[in-house]
Amino acid sequence: MKLWGGNYSADPYNPTGMHLHFSIVLDDGAGGFRNELEIQNTVDPTPYFGFDVNAATIGDRIALCSSG
Repeated sequence: MKLWGGNYSADPYNPTGMHLHFSIVLDDGAGGFRNELEIQNTVDPTPYFGFDVNAATIGDRIALCSSG
């Protein structure tokens, strides 16, 4: 698993603000990670969050988890 923060939207004139990147990358069998730039080497992390983070389904709403 890799975690890193950032504030870049790929458009230097439209930054997204502070946010967190979360990815689950498959191991290479030798103690390292596979190339995460190849989508088949990654696992969708959203089932582990417990709330919807897909912009296609939540629209303009902010993704929120329940407080318990």
